[in-house]
Amino acid sequence: MKSSLIVPSLLLCLAGTVHAKPPLQVVDTADAIPVVPLRVAPATIVDGKIVPGEWSDYSGVSTRAPVWCGWDAFGRDWGVGATAAPIYANYCGMGSPSDRHFYGWGYNCPLFVDDMTNVSQPGAPIDEINFAWTWEGTGDCDILVMLSEDPAICAISDPLLNTYYAGLIFSFGPLPGSPGTMYYSNFSGISSSFMFTLQASGSGSYLVGMGRYDFLSGSFQSQPWPTQSLLWGSKSMMTPPFNTAPYVEGCGTHDHDTWDDDNPADLSFNTAECYQTNFGLCPDPLNHMIAFGVAQAPTPPCSLVTVTKNFLITGPANGTPWTWGIAESPFGGPLSAHGTNSGVTGSVCALATALINDINTYAAQDLFAPTALVASLVSCNTSNNTAVVQIIAQVCSGSSFDFYTGNGNVDPTCLVPTWPTPGCVFNPEIVEIVPGGQDCNENGEDDVFDIATGSSNDINNDGIPDECQCPADFNGDGFVNGNDYDFFAVLFDAGDAGADANADGFVNGDDYDLFAEHFDAGC
Repeated sequence: MKSSLIVPSLLLCLAGTVHAKPPLQVVDTADAIPVVPLRVAPATIVDGKIVPGEWSDYSGVSTRAPVWCGWDAFGRDWGVGATAAPIYANYCGMGSPSDRHFYGWGYNCPLFVDDMTNVSQPGAPIDEINFAWTWEGTGDCDILVMLSEDPAICAISDPLLNTYYAGLIFSFGPLPGSPGTMYYSNFSGISSSFMFTLQASGSGSYLVGMGRYDFLSGSFQSQPWPTQSLLWGSKSMMTPPFNTAPYVEGCGTHDHDTWDDDNPADLSFNTAECYQTNFGLCPDPLNHMIAFGVAQAPTPPCSLVTVTKNFLITGPANGTPWTWGIAESPFGGPLSAHGTNSGVTGSVCALATALINDINTYAAQDLFAPTALVASLVSCNTSNNTAVVQIIAQVCSGSSFDFYTGNGNVDPTCLVPTWPTPGCVFNPEIVEIVPGGQDCNENGEDDVFDIATGSSNDINNDGIPDECQCPADFNGDGFVNGNDYDFFAVLFDAGDAGADANADGFVNGDDYDLFAEHFDAGC
């Protein structure tokens, strides 16, 4: 038997035959239409009925104050002034960053209850709600959103028996629609007028209804055409360490259970309408596409320190797409970031600049993390196709951070190693270089950088640029004799870069003459 959150008479509004949930499909949400509510009102449940409070004109409510991520289900950018457009970089190979899952046109689910876990700012006032949905008919559209401290797992008998504290109804007025119509909206400026907060416990559930509020009956009703939420997962990075709370890039996660009013769609639930959403797809689990923003900046869970790391990229850029990720190490702090790039061709400078722009763009938009993150170009040399990128991040005291990359449209799972270990494949390669603190040739660059980038030779592999040592002692044994001459001649005949005595990027007679000069001088 199904119990109703609304009123018994509404059970006939959209009753239909029992049906199986249709297979998942992919839809490109680039065509989704942005829409702004006309009015908004607080809502409570009284004797099983949705009762709105005083309605307010939405234009007088929206403030577009700075918003931080409070709980996020679909990975929007949380920068000030950003829109809730359902477009976000993905690692799932779906074809387009704006691709999302849904159950196909004609599927109807006007009411759903889903769980919220790992809420980043428990108890914080909600200032923005982002949501995306289909709308296959023309008529009044009201969106109801309510929160509960209770879970939405399948083990409960009916999520409508949960205790829901005050929610909100957003009224859009008549919206045109037909099969193929999608809308999205960011209901912002909420906290300035309504006390609507995230769960104080840090977990619970949310209820969303898509229909119309009927003033005559004082009830929330469904419309006689299909509507459904678009779907997305608990962020995009689904591989370690990014799939483990709290390192999931984002500010919240889903469980695998969801209640969908679709069997039949009648604004109530029966036990057959609780579904498992771990479809084995990417991302996984795959739940409803909604997010909550808060007006207060998050508080770091620790005292923060600044960590600087440098990464050597070799090129030229070959056009290969890449992914990147940054995670605090050892895990436990707030730093977590990631991004994608469709690929760059040209010089290594273009490749390094693209990576820097990706990181800085992400850092400027995703304000859920109370940490600083910035990337910059240290050096770029097109003659030997090397570039050094510096990343500065704030982490918890006693921690550092790791940089991960992926080659192609895959999760960034390669932990970038320290030079001279071979690097991760990254259009084409990247490796961390750790400064040694010495500048023997007084060129303003760390000696390790000189050697790693190839601007200085280190034939004997002692970590000291050869120009700082006796250049004629080619094998570094402390003596200048025929062994040094023979060693140089072998490398020279092979055209090995180790014989580039003047470090101009070429092995030719100039190098031979210079070595001979040093050899004759003895040191």
